[in-house]
Order: sequence, then structure tokens, then C-alpha cells
Amino acid sequence: MFSRIVKKGLCLSLLLFATGVIFVAAQTQPLVQTDNRTLTRYLDQIAGMTADEAVRIALENNGELIALRKERDAARALVKQAGLRPNPSVEFSRQEQIGGADNDTMIGGSLPLELGGRRSARIAVAERELAVREKSVEDRERLLASEVRMKFGEALAATLKLKFAEDVLETAFEQFRLVQARVTEGKTAPLEENMTLVAVNRLRSIRETQAGNTEIAFLELRNLLGMKPEQPLRLRGDFGNLVAPLPILAAATANALQARPDLA
Repeated sequence: MFSRIVKKGLCLSLLLFATGVIFVAAQTQPLVQTDNRTLTRYLDQIAGMTADEAVRIALENNGELIALRKERDAARALVKQAGLRPNPSVEFSRQEQIGGADNDTMIGGSLPLELGGRRSARIAVAERELAVREKSVEDRERLLASEVRMKFGEALAATLKLKFAEDVLETAFEQFRLVQARVTEGKTAPLEENMTLVAVNRLRSIRETQAGNTEIAFLELRNLLGMKPEQPLRLRGDFGNLVAPLPILAAATANALQARPDLA
């Protein structure tokens, strides 16, 4: 009987000790801080960049598109060169005999003639090459505009998700401080404070993960825009005008066959 009482007392002491350790750990945890500058860092509804402006900047500065345009310009120069006729040539030579009167002077000229439709065939080949280059540029412009709008939407969504995560974290931290005050007054068990702090730290981890996703989304958008990673970028707008309503299938098919350069 005495041994049972000793065991119960020992278990109760260990439980009280563990509760005290948990309470001290909860008290020594660093306070949770949230970044209230998220919206001003990533969004600017007055001077920020809209989706249309992002598309325009990308079409002007994208390195791959610039290279395709240079190839198109080279193809245009080849068309002009193919339409030129061969230049006539003139040759002049003179030979003189040293100490004698045997001198010889020759003047010759040549005018190349392109027979059998060689010139027209050369022009046709150059024009077809130019048409291919122009379609490649148009197709890349179409794809780039689509990619920019998609990345713009992803960056905007990531920013809004980050702000939501910060709001939830701030609310959880307010709840933690309320529980902490109740524990100080002796109205709540210290274990509840520790459990609340664990939930707060979990939300803080979610916030940090979302902050990383937001940075990645903005870096990918900067890459499409031809911007350096350190250049500031703030967005303006919402999801109201990013995606146009989808037309019916027949109209969409007809529009694609008529407008898409890769199907022309």
C-alpha cells in the first residue's frame, strides 16, 4: 500500500515537472513577427505594372524574341539581295616589253546572264524563308504574351496568398497572447499556451514557405520581362481583366485557324 502511494506521488511530481518545463519553453519561445509591408513590397495599385504593360515590356526586352527578330531582319536582307542582278565586271591588263616595242593592252568586260528562271527561283526561296521567320516571330510573340500573363497572375496570386497567410498568422498570434494572459492570471492551464504556440509556429512556417513561393514567382516574371533580379517590380491590378471569357468551341476553333501563326 505504501509503495502504491509512493508511486502515485512520484508520477504526480513528474507530471507537474513536465508541465512546468512546457510552460517555461512556451515562455522562452521568440515572439512571432509578421511583415506588414507585403502589399507595399509587391503591389502598388497606383504606379505598379499592369498585365498589359508587362506584355509590352516583355515583347520589347525578351532576349529570345530579340534574337528571332534579328533572324527575320537577316531574312529580309536576303530577299533584297536575291532580287539584285549580278554586277557586270570590267578587266584591264597591259604588258610592256623591256627595251622593245612589243606592248600589249587588253580591256575586257562581262555581263552575267541568269537564264532558266534562276533569279525568280532565288527570290522565291528567300521570300519563303522570310515568311517562315516572320511566322516564327509572331508565334513567339503570342506564346510570350500568354506566358507573361500567366506568370503575372501567378505572382499576383502568390502575393495575395502571402498576405492571407500573414493575416491568419497575426490572428493566431493575437489568440496566443490572449491565452498567455489567461495563463498568467491562472485561468488557463500552461499546456494550452504551449499548444497555441505550436499552432502559431506552424502558421509561421506556412507563411515563410509562401514568401519563398512569392519570390520565385516574381523572379520568373522578371526573367520573362528581361529584367535583372535586383530590379524593383510591383504589380497593379486584379484578376478581373486577366482572363477573357472563353468563346464557344466553334468560334474558338475558327479564330485559332485564322489567327495562330503556327497553324497558318
